Amino acid sequence: MSDIRSASVADLAPRFRRRKYFLVRVADDRTLDIARFLRGQVALRDETRCSLLCPVRGQSLPLSAGELVLTMKLPATRWMASSEIGLFSEQEHACLLDLAHRGIVLSEPAPDCWHDLAAGEDTLEQMHWDDLAAVFHAHSSWQGVVGGDTSTEHSEEDHRARLEALRRVRGDPPNHFVQRADATKRVELRIPPLDDGFFNTLRARRTTRAFRTDEALSFSALETVLYAVFGTYGIKVFAQGIAAIKRTSPSGGALHPVEAYLLVRNVDQLATGLYHYETGTHALAQLETLTVPEARELATMFVSGQTYFAEAHVLVIHVARFDRNFWKYARHRKAYKAVLMDSAHLSQTLYLTAAHLGLGAYYTAAINDSDIGRRLRLRPLREAAVGINGVGLADNERNELLFQTDPYRPVDHAS
Repeated sequence: MSDIRSASVADLAPRFRRRKYFLVRVADDRTLDIARFLRGQVALRDETRCSLLCPVRGQSLPLSAGELVLTMKLPATRWMASSEIGLFSEQEHACLLDLAHRGIVLSEPAPDCWHDLAAGEDTLEQMHWDDLAAVFHAHSSWQGVVGGDTSTEHSEEDHRARLEALRRVRGDPPNHFVQRADATKRVELRIPPLDDGFFNTLRARRTTRAFRTDEALSFSALETVLYAVFGTYGIKVFAQGIAAIKRTSPSGGALHPVEAYLLVRNVDQLATGLYHYETGTHALAQLETLTVPEARELATMFVSGQTYFAEAHVLVIHVARFDRNFWKYARHRKAYKAVLMDSAHLSQTLYLTAAHLGLGAYYTAAINDSDIGRRLRLRPLREAAVGINGVGLADNERNELLFQTDPYRPVDHAS
């Protein structure tokens, strides 16, 4: 009898396997206590929940403890044979079908709504993603996020009021100035003069949140910024197809996996639209032409509703090529951090270049990276936007968040 049951289940069942990237989160969520609610009381209780953190779609997929135990019986590197599937009970088989339809296990054929999972995990495997980094990347991506800054006042008084509101909720912030109580000695340092040449540029670096939108940025200024920040100045060929390049910013392994994509809003002699800066040829490849209103709307969406950042004459989108970075640093726990640091280095170089040219600049990581990837037709899991620099003609009269600092000298405040 059991042989007949096993054969019928095996004949009807698709093939199953566990997902290769299977990270589970167990957490206590605050939920409404239904039993007390039905007695007329409103109360919350802690409910322990388990969920699979999907690195392909960035979703948290809930599953029970029993479903987790069943899933652990599946292999991750191969599809189960029919003979193995036949060993499951009808109840377990029905549960596996349900788990496949919820994206928690993989099946062949795949349910229509999860057809991308197996291919996505294969791509992650081929690219040598570290599993923790893949989950973090997917679950920190934004899609359709809109900030509330359109109605936010940016005067110094309003900014102070918001900070005081935070203080009431979270207490005092940690102090800016850290001193170790267990230090055995302190050596006083001379304060060097930083008042000429490069140091003037360094001190002039600042974040701009208002731009002169009625004036066009010169084409020559954009050329200079792109070449100074993203241009290639040197190359070292180690073998056929293997080379390291040199930019003005450092990069892990001299790989320089961050590409510059441009949303041009108002640049003299350049059509409004989307571009890719080709560092090998120092050329702009046009991807899409836009009207001025379209560019404004797209910029606002890219920067998650931060309307003051959307005013920039050019948005420079940092697109990480993970396949280039992970080719050398396969499944390396620090590889993903290195990519983000590459973007940070490039951002600081752009800030300093803009300050030297008398331009305004900013950097924001609060971006709708999932939406940007689709609009730029980036290869999922292989490329992704990780941040945006803005550059343009600063409007200091409207730049309310550009607060003026008071002079500070460490010796004046030594304890």
